[in-house]
Amino acid sequence: MFTIVFQAAGLRMPIDDRFKAYIRQMVNDGIDNVAEVRRLITEVYIKRELSAGKSQPSILNRRYFPNKRDYSNIIRAVRVAHMHSLVDQEDR
Repeated sequence: MFTIVFQAAGLRMPIDDRFKAYIRQMVNDGIDNVAEVRRLITEVYIKRELSAGKSQPSILNRRYFPNKRDYSNIIRAVRVAHMHSLVDQEDR
């Protein structure tokens, strides 16, 4: 019972800031497809960088395995911020 409650608690955790930074980097590099970002996060970031030499976090842990909407929200926020930074520039 305790294990199930502990694992379910991972569903409510905020996304790790390192993930957000990595997603921002990918979007700035031109990768803005949710499926592609999700695949790269899972294959490259989690398996190679985050859990190198350690056990991989549980798939139920939302901090390390966000859902599609979380990815979409982060990607959209980065694209909107980029768009606003281009629009807000002054002509000289």
